[in-house]
Amino acid sequence: MTRSPGRWITAIFMAGLLLAPSSFAFDLSLSGEAVRDAYFLGQRNDEKMAQVLAPYTRRLALPEKGPYISEIKLFTPYSQIIDLSRQQAGHYSAQQAQQDYRDRGDTILVFVRIEFTATYSYPQAVASANKVAKERGISPQLQDFWRDFCLGLSQNNKWVEPRNERAEAVYDRGEGGLGGAVIWLEFDAHDVVSDEITVEVETPDGQHIVAGFDLSQLR
Repeated sequence: MTRSPGRWITAIFMAGLLLAPSSFAFDLSLSGEAVRDAYFLGQRNDEKMAQVLAPYTRRLALPEKGPYISEIKLFTPYSQIIDLSRQQAGHYSAQQAQQDYRDRGDTILVFVRIEFTATYSYPQAVASANKVAKERGISPQLQDFWRDFCLGLSQNNKWVEPRNERAEAVYDRGEGGLGGAVIWLEFDAHDVVSDEITVEVETPDGQHIVAGFDLSQLR
């Protein structure tokens, strides 16, 4: 029994879908064209750019008590270029974007914003900073309170270790005092696969916050 050409074409198409799931994956080893595309999208800094970046952000509800994890973002190599270009709109060149990407390589960048609340304010932050200092044998620094939080990525029931981390203090606009912190965690993009991935935050008071992203749906 012979098959019609139409059936052969359908079979080949379906086999291609099964064998090449990465065609729907987030981009690695970006081409020069992809870098320029992301760069110019960031320079636009308009509604279209905001729509493209929206799936990379999760905004969370205020808890009844304890610190407030208000925002979590996950940036792929492509969306990092958009965001960096957006931050320097008018003062950043496509050539610099290309060079920055080559220097940085393929990374996943996670952003977590921690905000103080009425039940997790200056005194609680001091307690967290003192705890961290005691555990690490260092001088207590209030801005280190965030190190009393456990933050990271998990995928397929495995914990993914960051290769770098940094934090910036957030100051209260009204009172001018410390109001929280933003934390950046950097991961090697080759340590994850194009599948669902979760940013997890464990707070000192026992909150377990999760934010899911589907890398197969993100460029």
